[in-house]
Amino acid sequence: MRAADFLSWISGHLQTVSYTVITPNASYPQFVSAKMEFDGCNVKIVEDHRTQKSDIQSTASFNLSYLQADMIRSRPETGSGNTQVTQYFVVELPLAGTATNTTTFDGSKTETDSTTFVSLSFQDRDLADRQAGAWQDAAFACGARKSDSTR
Repeated sequence: MRAADFLSWISGHLQTVSYTVITPNASYPQFVSAKMEFDGCNVKIVEDHRTQKSDIQSTASFNLSYLQADMIRSRPETGSGNTQVTQYFVVELPLAGTATNTTTFDGSKTETDSTTFVSLSFQDRDLADRQAGAWQDAAFACGARKSDSTR
């Protein structure tokens, strides 16, 4: 199959994920949604994080051949330290190099930095696992190589 076939499926199966963040002082709902554009092996992911008090949008663009395809994984997210979240699942897309990540806070303040991975959120484990596999297949179709564990 071609990368475009995998990317079409991936794009059509992105989700809006809702979860609750629980801190020692408060609990609040959070919503994460993503949309994706692609042209050949070039991908742009726009992810929106919304809470009662903020709206944060992150945009990352990269070429699929730069993914470390055999290291793509899905995992449950439950929080850390004093901050817990109701469970959702994350697919991490590790990059062989860096990609530009632009983050806009509440539509006004923008920061640009580099990132070595992109992550996507999913409500259920089955879809997260299927997404991870589709990302691997798309990356290999675009010429991604297996990671060299001897480096």
